[in-house]
Amino acid sequence: MTVQVLDDIDELEARVRAAGREPAALHAALDGRRAVDVARVIDRLGGADRVAAFAAVASPVAARVLHEAGAETAKAVMGSRPLKDAAALLDRLPMDEAARVLAGLGDERSTELLAAMTPRHAAEVRSLLAHPAKSIFIGRS
Repeated sequence: MTVQVLDDIDELEARVRAAGREPAALHAALDGRRAVDVARVIDRLGGADRVAAFAAVASPVAARVLHEAGAETAKAVMGSRPLKDAAALLDRLPMDEAARVLAGLGDERSTELLAAMTPRHAAEVRSLLAHPAKSIFIGRS
């Protein structure tokens, strides 16, 4: 896969906005782009547009995009995806990043996602979430 680098992140954002919420058009606009660029653009979008754009990201790249995305994007994405899909994304993240994402969600959704994750990864993430927020910068406050 060849990664395309745009000179201007605004150009990529314009392409994504022009695609609207059309999955094929969004996929075409985002395919082959660097995860960090995709995350920056998705972070700039509003609610439903953000979720639609993330849904168009190819599966192998989705975890990297989530890793690079801001807290609001992570919250929107994890709140809108089916439980198994969201848990699979968390399983692909480093445990500290998965803990950061879960810490930004409500208790109910976090509990559901932890239960759906692989047991080993979920146990590691739970141990990180158990630490006080100020000790490792990811726990709940």
